Amino acid sequence: MKKIEDVIKNGDEFKITFYPQNINYDVDEHQVQSDTRFAKWDSDCDFISKPKTKNAFPFVRFFDVEKNQYRTATTKHRAVSIFLNNKNYVWKVY
Repeated sequence: MKKIEDVIKNGDEFKITFYPQNINYDVDEHQVQSDTRFAKWDSDCDFISKPKTKNAFPFVRFFDVEKNQYRTATTKHRAVSIFLNNKNYVWKVY
């Protein structure tokens, strides 16, 4: 199976499901709520498997269509799921 990094290209629209890093900080990890967004991939989007800061987690930078801004989907709690071209891809760096 191909990796999402090898499949996604500029102009692709997709759904992304992730677990925000900055919410639910006062609950156990198993209670963290996911977020699903409609997104678009462009040249400013990226998969960051090795963040530059010590306490950061791998993340995906994507363009949130509804919010009309860039966001990050972290792998802090669970893998990031991307639904593109009727296929679901899971991205997590171990």
